[in-house]
Amino acid sequence: MKASGIRERVAEYLRRKHGVALCAACVARALAADEGRVRYTLVLLEGSQRFPRGNGRCGECGHARLVSRFVDAAAAPEAPPDGPAPEEPDTWAAELPSDTSPDGAVAQRPKCVRCSFVIGAADRTVVSADGAYHDYCWQLLSSARVLADARRLTRDSRARSEKSRGRSEAEPPRD
Repeated sequence: MKASGIRERVAEYLRRKHGVALCAACVARALAADEGRVRYTLVLLEGSQRFPRGNGRCGECGHARLVSRFVDAAAAPEAPPDGPAPEEPDTWAAELPSDTSPDGAVAQRPKCVRCSFVIGAADRTVVSADGAYHDYCWQLLSSARVLADARRLTRDSRARSEKSRGRSEAEPPRD
């Protein structure tokens, strides 16, 4: 499938869903497409401001994930056409700030240090001395560091136990 073809199919699918927030996995499943290509396409579509992305609950699978939706500024309905208005408003999909300055120059958005995707205006971010991260990427890195520390402590503990066992076997028992 050509890159432009997947982009058109993803955009059309989100338009047909009338503003329902969807994760990349559900869009990929519905289109029988590769999830990685769909995720990348959603990042590209985000730049048009008609397809905002942000953390939210997927309208298909119900998981809390990074989701995308189509926003039609000209015909914004009071309630979604496929059901009543949600109990809690989705604040992440509010009007996104413009990516252009008054003089017409396009502003550059920062990229995530871990995944290199652009950090959108609606994305939750963590900024550290190393740079900016998507919240999800930061959580992955944080858990990886914790796991690495736990594995190191386990290795050190086993080494100390083996060393102690070797000493106790080498020394005669004290009476």
